[in-house]
Amino acid sequence: MAGKPLTQLEGNRTMSKQVIYLSHDELTEALRLCYRAEMMATAAGSFVKMPAIIWGDPGIGKTSVARALSKDLSKNFTDQKIKSGFWSISLAIKDVVDLGGHPVPDHENKKMIYFPPGDMPFVNGYVKNPDVPYGVLVLDDIDRAPTDVRNGAMCLLLDRILNGNVVSPNVYVCGTANGESDAGSTSPLGGACGNRVCHLYLRPQKGWSRFLSNKSIESVEDILPIEQTNFRAVAMCTPRSIEMAKWLILARRDETPHVLNATISGCVGISAGQILSKMATRNFSLDDILNGVHVDSDHVTFDDMGLLQKELEKLDNSVRPSAKLILERWAATLNPEFRNIVTSLIVRW
Repeated sequence: MAGKPLTQLEGNRTMSKQVIYLSHDELTEALRLCYRAEMMATAAGSFVKMPAIIWGDPGIGKTSVARALSKDLSKNFTDQKIKSGFWSISLAIKDVVDLGGHPVPDHENKKMIYFPPGDMPFVNGYVKNPDVPYGVLVLDDIDRAPTDVRNGAMCLLLDRILNGNVVSPNVYVCGTANGESDAGSTSPLGGACGNRVCHLYLRPQKGWSRFLSNKSIESVEDILPIEQTNFRAVAMCTPRSIEMAKWLILARRDETPHVLNATISGCVGISAGQILSKMATRNFSLDDILNGVHVDSDHVTFDDMGLLQKELEKLDNSVRPSAKLILERWAATLNPEFRNIVTSLIVRW
Protein backbone atom coordinates (compact mmCIF):
# COMPACT_ATOMS: atom_id res chain seq x y z
CA MET A 1 0.00 0.00 0.00
CA ALA A 2 2.63 2.47 -1.07
CA GLY A 3 2.03 6.16 -1.58
CA LYS A 4 -1.27 6.60 0.27
CA PRO A 5 -1.73 9.64 2.53
CA LEU A 6 -1.90 8.72 6.20
CA THR A 7 -5.47 9.99 6.49
CA GLN A 8 -6.58 7.23 4.12
CA LEU A 9 -4.94 4.67 6.38
CA GLU A 10 -6.39 5.80 9.69
CA GLY A 11 -9.29 3.37 9.58
CA ASN A 12 -6.81 0.50 9.26
CA ARG A 13 -4.13 2.12 11.37
CA THR A 14 -3.45 -0.45 14.04
CA MET A 15 -4.07 -3.89 12.63
CA SER A 16 -3.91 -5.78 9.37
CA LYS A 17 -5.04 -9.36 8.87
CA GLN A 18 -1.60 -10.54 9.89
CA VAL A 19 0.28 -8.00 12.04
CA ILE A 20 -0.38 -5.14 14.44
CA TYR A 21 1.35 -1.83 13.75
CA LEU A 22 2.73 0.49 16.43
CA SER A 23 3.64 4.14 16.48
CA HIS A 24 7.11 5.25 17.61
CA ASP A 25 5.93 5.92 21.17
CA GLU A 26 4.01 2.65 21.31
CA LEU A 27 7.01 0.71 20.02
CA THR A 28 9.22 2.20 22.74
CA GLU A 29 6.61 1.04 25.26
CA ALA A 30 6.59 -2.45 23.73
CA LEU A 31 10.40 -2.71 23.83
CA ARG A 32 10.40 -1.60 27.43
CA LEU A 33 7.94 -4.40 28.21
CA CYS A 34 10.18 -6.95 26.44
CA TYR A 35 13.21 -5.75 28.39
CA ARG A 36 11.35 -5.93 31.70
CA ALA A 37 10.01 -9.42 30.90
CA GLU A 38 13.50 -10.68 30.06
CA MET A 39 14.98 -9.28 33.28
CA MET A 40 12.12 -10.81 35.29
CA ALA A 41 12.55 -14.22 33.63
CA THR A 42 16.31 -14.15 34.22
CA ALA A 43 15.85 -13.23 37.89
CA ALA A 44 13.47 -16.18 38.26
CA GLY A 45 16.06 -18.58 36.86
CA SER A 46 14.32 -19.04 33.50
CA PHE A 47 16.30 -19.47 30.29
CA VAL A 48 13.68 -17.54 28.29
CA LYS A 49 14.96 -14.48 26.42
CA MET A 50 12.81 -11.77 24.86
CA PRO A 51 14.77 -10.43 21.87
CA ALA A 52 12.76 -8.31 19.46
CA ILE A 53 13.02 -7.62 15.76
CA ILE A 54 11.63 -4.27 14.65
CA TRP A 55 10.16 -4.47 11.15
CA GLY A 56 9.47 -1.37 9.07
CA ASP A 57 10.18 0.57 5.91
CA PRO A 58 13.70 2.00 5.44
CA GLY A 59 14.16 5.42 7.01
CA ILE A 60 11.20 5.07 9.33
CA GLY A 61 13.15 5.40 12.58
CA LYS A 62 13.52 1.80 13.76
CA THR A 63 16.99 2.30 15.25
CA SER A 64 15.93 5.63 16.77
CA VAL A 65 13.26 3.85 18.80
CA ALA A 66 15.85 1.47 20.25
CA ARG A 67 18.07 4.46 21.04
CA ALA A 68 15.14 6.07 22.87
CA LEU A 69 14.76 2.88 24.91
CA SER A 70 18.46 3.00 25.81
CA LYS A 71 18.12 6.59 27.05
CA ASP A 72 15.05 5.59 29.02
CA LEU A 73 16.83 2.65 30.63
CA SER A 74 19.85 4.77 31.52
CA LYS A 75 17.64 6.78 33.89
CA ASN A 76 17.25 3.66 36.01
CA PHE A 77 20.98 3.51 36.72
CA THR A 78 21.84 7.20 37.22
CA ASP A 79 21.62 7.01 40.99
CA GLN A 80 23.69 3.82 41.07
CA LYS A 81 26.51 5.38 38.99
CA ILE A 82 26.38 2.47 36.56
CA LYS A 83 27.58 2.99 33.02
CA SER A 84 24.81 2.61 30.45
CA GLY A 85 25.31 2.53 26.71
CA PHE A 86 23.87 2.08 23.25
CA TRP A 87 25.46 -0.14 20.62
CA SER A 88 24.22 -0.11 17.03
CA ILE A 89 25.92 -2.51 14.58
CA SER A 90 25.25 -2.00 10.84
CA LEU A 91 25.40 -5.63 9.78
CA ALA A 92 25.25 -5.00 6.03
CA ILE A 93 28.79 -3.60 6.08
CA LYS A 94 30.30 -5.90 8.70
CA ASP A 95 32.38 -9.05 8.56
CA VAL A 96 31.67 -11.95 10.90
CA VAL A 97 34.87 -11.25 12.90
CA ASP A 98 33.42 -7.83 13.69
CA LEU A 99 30.76 -9.65 15.69
CA GLY A 100 32.35 -12.79 17.06
CA GLY A 101 35.94 -11.67 17.46
CA HIS A 102 39.29 -12.43 15.84
CA PRO A 103 40.52 -16.05 16.04
CA VAL A 104 43.75 -16.55 17.93
CA PRO A 105 45.35 -19.98 18.48
CA ASP A 106 45.64 -21.14 22.07
CA HIS A 107 48.58 -23.57 21.68
CA GLU A 108 48.59 -24.59 25.31
CA ASN A 109 44.99 -25.82 25.23
CA LYS A 110 45.05 -26.75 21.54
CA LYS A 111 42.05 -24.68 20.55
CA MET A 112 41.07 -21.35 18.99
CA ILE A 113 39.93 -18.45 21.10
CA TYR A 114 38.20 -15.36 19.76
CA PHE A 115 39.20 -11.95 21.04
CA PRO A 116 36.06 -9.80 20.83
CA PRO A 117 35.94 -6.36 19.21
CA GLY A 118 36.07 -3.50 21.65
CA ASP A 119 32.82 -1.93 20.42
CA MET A 120 30.63 -4.85 21.53
CA PRO A 121 29.13 -5.23 25.04
CA PHE A 122 30.80 -8.57 25.71
CA VAL A 123 31.75 -9.86 29.14
CA ASN A 124 33.84 -13.03 29.11
CA GLY A 125 36.99 -14.71 30.36
CA TYR A 126 39.29 -13.34 27.69
CA VAL A 127 38.66 -9.62 28.08
CA LYS A 128 38.04 -8.35 31.60
CA ASN A 129 35.60 -5.45 31.51
CA PRO A 130 35.51 -3.68 34.88
CA ASP A 131 32.31 -1.83 33.97
CA VAL A 132 29.72 -4.50 33.23
CA PRO A 133 27.72 -2.85 30.45
CA TYR A 134 24.07 -1.92 30.76
CA GLY A 135 22.00 -0.73 27.82
CA VAL A 136 20.74 -1.82 24.40
CA LEU A 137 22.49 -3.61 21.53
CA VAL A 138 20.83 -3.16 18.12
CA LEU A 139 21.72 -5.51 15.27
CA ASP A 140 20.74 -3.26 12.37
CA ASP A 141 19.41 -4.52 9.02
CA ILE A 142 19.73 -8.14 10.06
CA ASP A 143 18.00 -9.36 6.89
CA ARG A 144 20.39 -7.40 4.66
CA ALA A 145 23.56 -8.87 6.14
CA PRO A 146 25.73 -11.43 4.27
CA THR A 147 24.87 -15.01 5.16
CA ASP A 148 27.74 -15.65 7.60
CA VAL A 149 27.23 -12.29 9.30
CA ARG A 150 23.48 -12.90 9.54
CA ASN A 151 24.10 -16.33 11.09
CA GLY A 152 26.44 -14.77 13.65
CA ALA A 153 23.95 -12.03 14.40
CA MET A 154 21.21 -14.61 14.93
CA CYS A 155 23.42 -16.35 17.52
CA LEU A 156 23.77 -13.07 19.38
CA LEU A 157 20.07 -12.31 19.09
CA LEU A 158 18.78 -15.73 20.12
CA ASP A 159 21.52 -17.09 22.39
CA ARG A 160 23.53 -13.97 23.35
CA ILE A 161 26.81 -15.76 22.69
CA LEU A 162 29.11 -16.08 19.67
CA ASN A 163 32.46 -17.91 19.59
CA GLY A 164 32.55 -17.99 23.38
CA ASN A 165 31.99 -14.24 23.66
CA VAL A 166 28.99 -13.55 25.88
CA VAL A 167 26.79 -10.47 25.72
CA SER A 168 26.42 -8.80 29.11
CA PRO A 169 23.31 -10.11 30.90
CA ASN A 170 22.37 -6.49 31.57
CA VAL A 171 22.20 -5.57 27.87
CA TYR A 172 18.97 -5.96 25.93
CA VAL A 173 19.50 -7.31 22.39
CA CYS A 174 17.18 -6.48 19.50
CA GLY A 175 17.39 -6.25 15.73
CA THR A 176 15.88 -4.30 12.85
CA ALA A 177 14.72 -5.59 9.48
CA ASN A 178 13.28 -4.08 6.32
CA GLY A 179 11.53 -7.23 5.14
CA GLU A 180 9.22 -6.89 2.16
CA SER A 181 9.84 -3.15 1.93
CA ASP A 182 13.37 -3.82 0.63
CA ALA A 183 12.81 -7.19 -1.01
CA GLY A 184 15.56 -6.78 -3.58
CA SER A 185 18.33 -6.82 -0.99
CA THR A 186 16.91 -8.79 1.94
CA SER A 187 16.81 -12.51 2.77
CA PRO A 188 14.42 -14.57 4.96
CA LEU A 189 15.60 -15.04 8.53
CA GLY A 190 14.59 -18.68 8.87
CA GLY A 191 12.10 -20.59 10.97
CA ALA A 192 13.98 -20.22 14.27
CA CYS A 193 12.89 -16.58 14.39
CA GLY A 194 9.25 -17.59 14.28
CA ASN A 195 9.02 -18.76 17.88
CA ARG A 196 12.07 -17.29 19.61
CA VAL A 197 11.69 -13.59 18.84
CA CYS A 198 9.09 -10.91 19.48
CA HIS A 199 8.24 -9.34 16.11
CA LEU A 200 7.19 -5.70 16.34
CA TYR A 201 6.01 -3.61 13.39
CA LEU A 202 6.60 0.13 13.15
CA ARG A 203 4.39 2.45 11.12
CA PRO A 204 4.16 6.24 11.46
CA GLN A 205 0.81 7.33 12.83
CA LYS A 206 -0.96 10.66 12.69
CA GLY A 207 1.20 13.30 14.33
CA TRP A 208 4.52 11.69 13.37
CA SER A 209 5.90 14.96 11.96
CA ARG A 210 6.04 16.67 15.36
CA PHE A 211 9.63 15.51 15.86
CA LEU A 212 10.67 17.68 12.88
CA SER A 213 9.71 20.83 14.83
CA ASN A 214 8.50 22.45 11.63
CA LYS A 215 4.97 23.85 11.61
CA SER A 216 4.86 24.05 7.82
CA ILE A 217 5.53 20.33 7.39
CA GLU A 218 3.14 19.48 10.22
CA SER A 219 0.38 21.38 8.40
CA VAL A 220 0.67 19.16 5.30
CA GLU A 221 1.42 15.87 7.06
CA ASP A 222 -1.98 14.41 6.21
CA ILE A 223 -1.52 14.77 2.46
CA LEU A 224 2.08 13.59 2.18
CA PRO A 225 2.24 10.26 0.24
CA ILE A 226 4.19 8.31 2.86
CA GLU A 227 5.42 4.94 1.60
CA GLN A 228 3.99 2.09 3.69
CA THR A 229 4.46 -1.64 3.23
CA ASN A 230 2.08 -4.32 4.43
CA PHE A 231 4.21 -6.88 6.25
CA ARG A 232 3.59 -10.60 6.58
CA ALA A 233 3.34 -12.25 9.96
CA VAL A 234 6.42 -14.16 11.11
CA ALA A 235 5.50 -15.23 14.66
CA MET A 236 4.39 -18.80 15.35
CA CYS A 237 2.31 -20.17 18.22
CA THR A 238 4.38 -22.89 19.89
CA PRO A 239 5.01 -23.89 23.52
CA ARG A 240 8.24 -21.88 23.42
CA SER A 241 6.60 -18.69 22.16
CA ILE A 242 3.69 -19.11 24.58
CA GLU A 243 6.23 -19.17 27.42
CA MET A 244 7.58 -15.85 26.12
CA ALA A 245 4.04 -14.47 26.17
CA LYS A 246 3.67 -15.69 29.76
CA TRP A 247 6.58 -13.52 30.89
CA LEU A 248 5.21 -10.52 28.99
CA ILE A 249 1.93 -10.91 30.86
CA LEU A 250 3.71 -11.21 34.20
CA ALA A 251 5.86 -8.15 33.47
CA ARG A 252 3.09 -5.84 32.28
CA ARG A 253 2.46 -2.65 34.21
CA ASP A 254 0.65 0.29 32.64
CA GLU A 255 0.95 -0.66 28.96
CA THR A 256 -2.09 0.12 26.84
CA PRO A 257 -4.21 -2.85 25.69
CA HIS A 258 -3.08 -2.16 22.11
CA VAL A 259 0.62 -2.32 23.00
CA LEU A 260 0.13 -5.44 25.13
CA ASN A 261 -1.79 -7.16 22.31
CA ALA A 262 0.82 -6.17 19.71
CA THR A 263 3.72 -7.41 21.86
CA ILE A 264 2.11 -10.74 22.74
CA SER A 265 0.98 -11.22 19.13
CA GLY A 266 4.55 -10.51 18.07
CA CYS A 267 5.52 -13.71 19.90
CA VAL A 268 2.64 -16.09 19.17
CA GLY A 269 0.81 -14.66 16.15
CA ILE A 270 -2.28 -12.52 15.99
CA SER A 271 -4.92 -15.21 16.59
CA ALA A 272 -3.27 -16.63 19.71
CA GLY A 273 -2.21 -13.13 20.74
CA GLN A 274 -5.77 -11.89 20.91
CA ILE A 275 -6.77 -14.80 23.15
CA LEU A 276 -3.78 -14.40 25.49
CA SER A 277 -4.16 -10.60 25.64
CA LYS A 278 -7.78 -10.93 26.69
CA MET A 279 -6.79 -13.61 29.20
CA ALA A 280 -4.23 -11.23 30.70
CA THR A 281 -6.86 -8.57 31.42
CA ARG A 282 -9.86 -10.78 32.18
CA ASN A 283 -11.76 -10.33 35.42
CA PHE A 284 -12.53 -14.00 36.10
CA SER A 285 -12.18 -17.54 34.74
CA LEU A 286 -14.43 -20.59 34.64
CA ASP A 287 -12.40 -22.06 37.53
CA ASP A 288 -13.23 -18.97 39.60
CA ILE A 289 -16.95 -19.54 39.05
CA LEU A 290 -16.84 -23.27 39.76
CA ASN A 291 -14.70 -22.80 42.90
CA GLY A 292 -16.99 -20.14 44.35
CA VAL A 293 -14.58 -17.21 44.02
CA HIS A 294 -16.49 -13.93 44.19
CA VAL A 295 -16.87 -12.31 40.77
CA ASP A 296 -17.96 -8.68 40.67
CA SER A 297 -20.80 -8.77 38.15
CA ASP A 298 -20.45 -5.03 37.53
CA HIS A 299 -17.02 -5.57 35.97
CA VAL A 300 -17.87 -8.44 33.62
CA THR A 301 -17.03 -7.56 30.00
CA PHE A 302 -17.78 -9.02 26.57
CA ASP A 303 -14.14 -10.15 26.37
CA ASP A 304 -14.67 -12.06 29.60
CA MET A 305 -17.75 -13.72 28.15
CA GLY A 306 -15.92 -14.61 24.94
CA LEU A 307 -13.20 -16.44 26.88
CA LEU A 308 -15.82 -18.09 29.10
CA GLN A 309 -17.51 -19.42 25.97
CA LYS A 310 -14.28 -21.03 24.79
CA GLU A 311 -13.75 -22.60 28.23
CA LEU A 312 -17.30 -23.97 28.33
CA GLU A 313 -16.90 -25.51 24.88
CA LYS A 314 -13.82 -27.42 26.14
CA LEU A 315 -15.38 -28.50 29.46
CA ASP A 316 -15.38 -32.26 29.94
CA ASN A 317 -18.80 -33.89 29.57
CA SER A 318 -18.47 -35.68 32.91
CA VAL A 319 -18.48 -32.42 34.91
CA ARG A 320 -21.07 -30.54 32.88
CA PRO A 321 -24.13 -31.53 34.95
CA SER A 322 -22.69 -30.19 38.22
CA ALA A 323 -21.15 -27.18 36.47
CA LYS A 324 -24.51 -26.33 34.89
CA LEU A 325 -26.14 -25.84 38.30
CA ILE A 326 -23.33 -23.55 39.48
CA LEU A 327 -23.39 -21.55 36.26
CA GLU A 328 -27.16 -21.06 36.41
CA ARG A 329 -26.89 -19.63 39.94
CA TRP A 330 -23.99 -17.39 38.87
CA ALA A 331 -25.78 -16.19 35.72
CA ALA A 332 -28.69 -14.98 37.85
CA THR A 333 -26.37 -12.28 39.28
CA LEU A 334 -25.56 -10.84 35.84
CA ASN A 335 -27.36 -8.23 33.77
CA PRO A 336 -29.96 -9.66 31.36
CA GLU A 337 -27.68 -9.49 28.32
CA PHE A 338 -24.84 -11.49 29.88
CA ARG A 339 -27.31 -13.82 31.62
CA ASN A 340 -28.82 -14.72 28.25
CA ILE A 341 -25.34 -15.43 26.84
CA VAL A 342 -24.53 -17.89 29.63
CA THR A 343 -27.94 -19.53 29.38
CA SER A 344 -27.60 -19.98 25.62
CA LEU A 345 -24.21 -21.64 26.11
CA ILE A 346 -25.19 -24.18 28.73
CA VAL A 347 -28.59 -25.00 27.26
CA ARG A 348 -26.73 -26.73 24.40
CA TRP A 349 -25.43 -29.28 26.90
